[in-house]
Parts: sequence; structure tokens; C-alpha cells
Amino acid sequence: MWWLCVMCAAAAAAMADEYRVPLMPRAPVIDGRLDAGEWDAACGFDGLWMDGKLEERSARAWVGATETDIYVALESELPEQGKLLTAIDRDVVKIVFDDAMEVFIDPAPGAQRGVEYQFLASAANRRFYQAEGRGGQAAPPGWDGRYEIRHGFTPTRWVTEVRIPVASVAPGRRASDGAWGISVCRDWKQPWKFSSTAPRFRSGGTSFTFVKDGGLAVQHRYLADPFTRLVHLQVNMHNPGGAPCEVRSLVELKRNTMPELRDEKTLVVAPGSTAVHEFRHLETVSTAFDLLVRVTSDDGKVVHYDRRVAWGKPRERRWDTVPVVVRPMDFRFGHYPYLRKLRVLADTSGLPSDATLESLTFTLRRKGDAHAIGRWTLPEPARGRREAVFDVPQLDGQYELAMEAAGRNVSAEPVVREFERKRFEWENKGLGTGTRVYPPFEPIVLDGRMLRTVLREHTLNDAGLVNQVTAGQPGARRPILAGPAAFKAVVDGADAVVEGGPLKFVEVAGHRVEASVPLKFGAVGAHALAVWEYDGALKYDLTLNASPGRSLDALTLEIPLRADQATMIHAMGDGIRNTISDYLPAGQGVIWDARRVQCSDLPANFCSYIYLGDPHRGLCWFAENDKGWSWDRKTANLEVVRQGDAVVLRVHLVNKPVVLDAPRRLSFGIMAAPVKPRLEGWRHRWWTDRYTLLGTCINWNGGPGDCGNLYPPGKDMYFWHMIARANTEKIPRQEIEQCAQKGAEYLRSLDYVPYGAESMEAALENWKRHVYHNVGGSRYGATMVFYYNRATYNACEEYPTFMDEWVTDDYNPRPFKRHPGEIKIVPSASYIDHALYWYAESFRHGRNRGVYWDNWYFCPTYNRMMSDAYLDASGNVIPATGVWAMRELAKRTFVMMNDMNMLPITMPHMTSTNPLPAHSFATVQYDWEWKYSQGDVQDRHSRPYILLCSNGELAGVWPVMLGDHGPQAGDERIQRTFAGVCLVHELISSGSGRCWKTLRDPLLPLMQNPRLKVYRYWDETPSPVRTGRDDLPAIVYCVPGECAIVLVCSYAQQDVEAALTIDAGAMGFGGGMAVANLETGAPLPADGNAVRLMIPRHETVGLRITPR
Repeated sequence: MWWLCVMCAAAAAAMADEYRVPLMPRAPVIDGRLDAGEWDAACGFDGLWMDGKLEERSARAWVGATETDIYVALESELPEQGKLLTAIDRDVVKIVFDDAMEVFIDPAPGAQRGVEYQFLASAANRRFYQAEGRGGQAAPPGWDGRYEIRHGFTPTRWVTEVRIPVASVAPGRRASDGAWGISVCRDWKQPWKFSSTAPRFRSGGTSFTFVKDGGLAVQHRYLADPFTRLVHLQVNMHNPGGAPCEVRSLVELKRNTMPELRDEKTLVVAPGSTAVHEFRHLETVSTAFDLLVRVTSDDGKVVHYDRRVAWGKPRERRWDTVPVVVRPMDFRFGHYPYLRKLRVLADTSGLPSDATLESLTFTLRRKGDAHAIGRWTLPEPARGRREAVFDVPQLDGQYELAMEAAGRNVSAEPVVREFERKRFEWENKGLGTGTRVYPPFEPIVLDGRMLRTVLREHTLNDAGLVNQVTAGQPGARRPILAGPAAFKAVVDGADAVVEGGPLKFVEVAGHRVEASVPLKFGAVGAHALAVWEYDGALKYDLTLNASPGRSLDALTLEIPLRADQATMIHAMGDGIRNTISDYLPAGQGVIWDARRVQCSDLPANFCSYIYLGDPHRGLCWFAENDKGWSWDRKTANLEVVRQGDAVVLRVHLVNKPVVLDAPRRLSFGIMAAPVKPRLEGWRHRWWTDRYTLLGTCINWNGGPGDCGNLYPPGKDMYFWHMIARANTEKIPRQEIEQCAQKGAEYLRSLDYVPYGAESMEAALENWKRHVYHNVGGSRYGATMVFYYNRATYNACEEYPTFMDEWVTDDYNPRPFKRHPGEIKIVPSASYIDHALYWYAESFRHGRNRGVYWDNWYFCPTYNRMMSDAYLDASGNVIPATGVWAMRELAKRTFVMMNDMNMLPITMPHMTSTNPLPAHSFATVQYDWEWKYSQGDVQDRHSRPYILLCSNGELAGVWPVMLGDHGPQAGDERIQRTFAGVCLVHELISSGSGRCWKTLRDPLLPLMQNPRLKVYRYWDETPSPVRTGRDDLPAIVYCVPGECAIVLVCSYAQQDVEAALTIDAGAMGFGGGMAVANLETGAPLPADGNAVRLMIPRHETVGLRITPR
């Protein structure tokens, strides 16, 4: 396969696929049917691919346009048995986990700045839209393309037709204006594969132009399955214009063991006609192929169609589907060992129409033993689905759960399911559950109504909320509220008087304060439980009492902030790389609302987290979901209102009238920032202590190389002892080879191919290569941090027992096929016990000095037993963000590391999101896994995003950025922009390029000097060095009276002459100063207190200032 890999890499690196397509004389009818002739004037593709490999399952795509609309069609095969996967029943991004199709459109392909628009549609007609900006250009908030789409099905094919209004992706533009990046994609399941018309992900590597005259509609079509090695195809060239078109058509087939075949024809395509170029070859020797189809003008100057695809040996099975068997009765279940619960979902909807169900009984027993451990009969059984939860004793072993029915014309044959409960040594050890408060936190101090946490003071009110919060770094504390946080209510059509108190403290300790609060909203009674933790997080649980006959028409939480403090916003729904970080708009009234956030799993228009403030201080509100609310989902769940000198956060807990026939409980959190000081030495220690992240477990001798793994191969500490030795000594080559061989023996024992490899041979080679790298010297003398993921995998020993407590699905399939793919989790108590045990073992045996978590963002959980996920009135599961569970994993890890007398390096990978309660107990963060090689870094990440998320000051973490990847990682000029943006914002990165040595290294001695003072352009106190321009931000590292280094990073879009004003006296240079170029040492003339510099666009200039 090496030949195919090389060939694919070459194809991927090639120039963009080009398509010159005539405007369609007649638009196709969007009806989910491919009627004869209606797509003749479109560009056509047969076979979709990804990473240079053609997908075996057949699919055809068409792309065409009129001036006002772009048209797309996709036809793909159906499985011979079974059905497409259509499990997701809401319009959320998660439909990508079903069989789905996608359309990516980039109105400016290849441009540094732009927006790419993505549309998803599942086979169940669920849809989702999202847009992503690049190069500093923001995507339209809450973009909804409102495409016209229709699906159709034949016995063997799924057909989708889509009309995309040009105005929805490029207002004011016509289809024939310039080039477009377009890709049509098929998300296959059973097994999972992504495939596309484009050679690279999204719309990368394509260029479509739609022309009024002289265009040729070229369509490539296979007449046989190319995976049979019969390469039989047609290239159809349709000329819808009024003049003949002379073309050259080339079909080129490269083979791995035989010379290439090349068939080229020159044709004249008459107006209104179609010319055909047919190619046929039956291969008997070669097993890997590269096909080029290229149609140009006769002189080769105009390219009409240029596409390359490659393929090799097919899989043994194209589909992993199985025939759908509808049983008269069936059930799903979950076992929750820590909860000692069983949950069942019985389904009797398949019973014959004349059946009468009288009873439904579940029996739990050991496998092979008739004795019942538990037996439960569901009361009043009825046809359809029924859910129940049973208490069970602590189990240990193999078990059966049987469902038996009784009634007329009902089978007496039980339905039996099996499960395993295995005991593990890590269970219920209580690691990290102590109540001692470790630095940089301080114990809570409660003085009357004043509650103090580190860096903040909270004045509490009768509702258990806050009247005022004073927050900030030492010496810079300021009040942030413009008035008390309060509820407003409407009951029975009239404004209600809201009464609270008296506030009763039921627990007061250094780690936790709990208050009980009675409330009244007019005639509606309520009760709140307000729990404060020592990081300053408030968890507010509000129970609305049953009030029969009373209509609660509205309940709103209002938090007014001072407008001079609330100048910026960071907000999100769920997911990653789609959050909002910006300055608040000007004006009065509603200036922002939750319709702007993107929700992948949560209901649309629901903002789960919002921070209002600035880079120094502010306040956030957050919630798991809308459980217990009565909220009209067509409206925004919250809005930001400017009222004079106040910015009011308004949360609509109830805006759809509800009669409280039963109690309702709802919950939210509030937290002020900054959360905590950063650990000492944060500016330099990542560099000077030589921290290194051992990415994915194969790098720390983990096995079987899965992202969700926590331990070494076979749980054999030998492998961690080897990585520990390699950290402190040079390991002989013979021992490295022994380590590689021992791990290979373990891998060969597996009944699946390890993660990231297509074959066992490839996995063994990958393992060996990583052992030689990691044990062979690359980690010598470094401070190692092991990679972990917020995930598990179903081939680990613990999964059969704990899957129902760990994973984000509501019910899990049994039995399942073992595989190494990562499965997202939201941490439960049992998962945290499991994880912390193995973290501690890695500290003891592997010289691991930290815990890094990948995928630290709101990836909501649908698991109703282990979270606040719930069933809404329509029967849909509304997921929960998991914010409190993520926080608990980080908190217990932080506490355990302190208990072990370790520096608590807890490090989430949080790209684009900064939910403060989830980061409270993090001490380092990892950002910028995003926008690789997308030009100058000034155009990649906005300054509001850097200040609110990347900088880390609000959460109190070391801000570590992932280095650049891709073709620009070796571009010295681009890497100067990377270094400049990082250093001027106090960001840490192990970037590439000489610039890091010349710009960063001189700073390191200053960073380690206890007298260091740093002046940042966004600080509230004036800097001694001013550039006079907002697009020339500067930072000053100063040891007063000794030395100062100034970095100026240009955000200007052109070269500028800068006049720097320097207050030498403020830096302790009262006797005068000498200024030199930091990198060259060349002296720079100063005109009094001014230095003039010519700074090229996006360049970074460093100055060294010393006393004269």
C-alpha cells in the first residue's frame, strides 16, 4: 500500500480541482427525484473520496447554478440489508452521527479572509447550519441558510436535491461573479466514513466558476464498479450554449504494478448536444489505481473539468448493517453499579393487534442460575414503550435480565439480556474528595452577609443571590454590579411582588457555604438552596412549589452590571470553535440575545454560558439546560439589555405561562472573575522547566494506543517504568527494543486493530516507532505531562461494567463489537474514581507530572440517569452540558495532586471556550487547536477572543498555545506573526522558527526576576511605553532601574511609521535611557522621550531599554 499512500499524498498536495460550469438554462425541480435531463447542464461526479481514497459505496453528485441559486444533488447507494442510521430526531449538528449529507460553500476559496458555510441533512430529514470565519473575518451570528431541500428514496438509492440561494452565502453577488469553493459530502455509517467531491476536508481544494458563455457541463460516470478492477467509465460533455465547443478529453489511469494508461481525445461538441468519451480497461495484476479525468479547451488554456481520485483493495464488506428484525416484545436496559440501579425501557409495540397484555415482569438472576435476585412487575402495562427504574444490590459476576409477558395471544417466551459486573481495585477510594483548601485558593470567609473567596467579595441578599461583587487582582478590586441580582415574576397576568428570606445558613465551612432561602412570587411559593464553593461558584437550585390554579406567566432573573465593567462578552451554546468573544454593541435596549449562539445538541436559541465583563473582571451565568423551565424555544433564553449606565443580563426562566400543578426544580450557576491567582512562575515555567506534553497514550507507553485509555498495555507497570527511566537516564538500545517487542506481543493478542491504524502490521510499526522516540531520548530531562481524553473506549476492561454510568448516550447497545474508537463521556463518580486511580499510578510509576484532558468543552450528555438530561413534553431527550461533572473531575484531580504534595498541573484543552466554572480547578490551559496555517496570526484569532479566552487571566491558568501546523509552520515570516501575537499577549507556545529565540529568549531572565513589572496594552493603568495607535499593541517587561524590553506587534494592514512615547522615569531610568533593537543590538536614536520606527505590516519589533 506504500505506493498508494505516496500517490494519495501527491494528489492531496496538488493544485485545486477546477470546474468551469455553464449557468443552467433551466433550474431543476427540487423534489428529491433525478428526472431525465434536468441535471444535464450541471457538473457531475461519480464516486466520493477522502484522504485520497475513493469510498467503495457508490455515490454520484451534481453541482450547477443559475445566477441567483446554486443547485446540488447527491445520490448514494442503500445497504442491501438493514437500514440507514437515523437515530437523531432533532435539528442539531449531532445528525452527523447518522447517515447524512453535507454541502460546504466558500464564496472566496483560497482567500486569507472569508467565511465557509456548512449545511447538514440526515436521511431522516433533519437539518443543521453553521458558518465559520477565517483570517479575522467573523461568521454571521446564528446563520441559517434556509436552503430548499427534498429527499427521495428508490429501492436502492437515497436522493437529495438542494437549492442554495446565493444571497444566503454571498449577499449582493451573482453566481457568475468569481470562483466558489464547493463540496458535496456523504457521511456514511455502518461503517463510518466521510467522503466528498473535494480532495480535502470541507471545500478545500476545489474551484468552481459558473459562466454565461462558453461553458461545458462535464460529468464523469462509472459504467462498472471500479473496485472490481474493471475500470469502465464515461466522460459526458454537454454544451448548452449556442456555439460549438472544441475540447480535449483526457483519461489517465496509473497502476501500482503496470505502466500508466492514457487515453486522450479531441472532440467538437455541437450546441445543445453531448459528446461522450468512453474508457474501458480490465486490470488483472495491479491492486491500486490513480484516475485523472481532465477536460480542457483544444489548446489546453481553459480547464472545464479536472478531477483525480485513487483507490486500492476494497473492504471485505461494504456495509456493516444487519437486517432489521421487529420483535413482538423487546427491551433495552442500563445498569448503574455506583447507583445500584437498573433501568429498563420495555417496548411491546410489536405485539399482534389482537393481543392483550396483562402483566410485564423483569427478573434478575446470575447467568446459569434460576434463583431470582430481584423480580419486578410493571403496574398497568400497556402497548408501546414503558420505562422503569429498579433498586438492585451490589453485584459481582455475570447476570441475566429477563422480561416475561402474560396475556391473551402474548408469547410466554422471555426476552433475555446479559450483562457483566466486575469489581475493580479503584472503586470508592475517595481520591481527591478531601475538604482542605489548597493554594492558590483561600478558605471561604463568611462575615454576616459578606462572603469572601480568593480575589472576590460577595454581598448576599434575601434571595440568596448577590447585591454586589467586588473583584480583581490585588490592588485592583472594583465593584462590578450596578444593582442587586433579582427575580421578576408575573402571576395570573399581573406583576407579582417578589419576597425572599430570611436567609438561613445551614453549613458554613472553609470549603463550602450552604444557604436555605424561602421565596414568594406573589401567590406562588418557592424555595432555593444556594451553595457556594471556595472557588466562588454559586450553584442555585430553585424549586417552584405546586400552586394549583395559579398561572406563572413569567419568571426572569436579572443581573445588572456596571456598563464601564461589562464591555465584552463570551458566550456559547455547546460544541467547540463556534463560541462568541467580542465587544458588546453600543446603544440602548436589547443589544444582544441568545439567538446568536450555535447549539449542536442543546435546543436552538439556548445560551448555556455567558460572561459579561472585561479581561480583568466580570461575572458569568451558566446552566446545564432548561430543565424545569417553561421557556418558549422560539425565543432567546437570555438577552443583554443596556439601560443607561447598566448592562443587564436578563434570563427568561419562564416566558411561556405554566400552571404549577406539581413542583418544578430548576438550576443555574453564577460566578465572578477572576477565579484565582495563577501558580507562581507562570510566565516562564512551561519553558524553563521544559514541560512536554506526551500526546495520546501511545506516547507514554500506553496501550492499545487509544485516545480514551488510562493505563499501560495489560496494566503492566513495566512500560511506565521504562518511560520514567527514559526521563532521567539514557536507555540502552537493546532495552528499547525489548520494550517495543513486549508491547508488540500485547498488541498481537488483541481481537481488534488498535486505534489510528488500518492493519495490525501498521499498528505494530506505529508502536515501535513511538517507543523508539519516547524511550529513546526525546523525553530526557523534561517535565512530562500525560495526555488523557474526556473519553473512554469499549474495548477497555471496565467498559462492560460501567458504560451506562460513563457514556453520553441514554441507553447503550448490548452486545457490542469491541473497537478502539473514542467514546465521549461526561465524568460520573465512578469514572472519576477510575481516572484518578490511574492518574496517581502514572505519577508514582511513570514520572508523570500533570494531567492533560483533550476535548474539554460542552459536549452534552443524553444520559438521563447520570446528569440533568431529561425528556421534554415531545418525548425528546434534552441533553445537559455536563459542566458540573467536568468541574468535579478537575477539582478532585487538583485536590489529589495537592494531597500527594505535587504541583497541581491540571490542563484542559479548551480551544475557543472559556467556561470559568469548568476551568476553576485547572492551572494550565491549551488553546489554538484551530486555524492552522491560515496566514498571519493577527488575522486568525480576534483580540477579544485572545483576551477573554486564550490569555488565561480570568480563570487563573498558565496560557499555553498549540504551535502552528501545516505548510506555514516552517514559514519564518508567518511564525514571526505567531510569536509576536503570543508574546504581546503573554501567551506561551513552543513555536517554530528563529524568531522565538530572538524575541522570547531575552525575556526569560526578566520573567524570573522577582522585581519584574509588566505593562500590558489592555491594562487599566497607563503603560510607560505608548504607541499612539490601537493597531500597534505593545507590552513592556521591566525590571525597574535595570532593564526593560518592549515588544510592539503590528495589527496594521499596511506598513506604518510608529512614534513610541517612552516614560523613562516610570521605569526607573530617571537619569536617561539607551534604546537598542532587541534582536540585532543596533542602537536606536531617541528624540527626547520618543523613538520612531518603521514597522512593516504584521511585524513584531523588540526594543531593549537600559539606563544611560
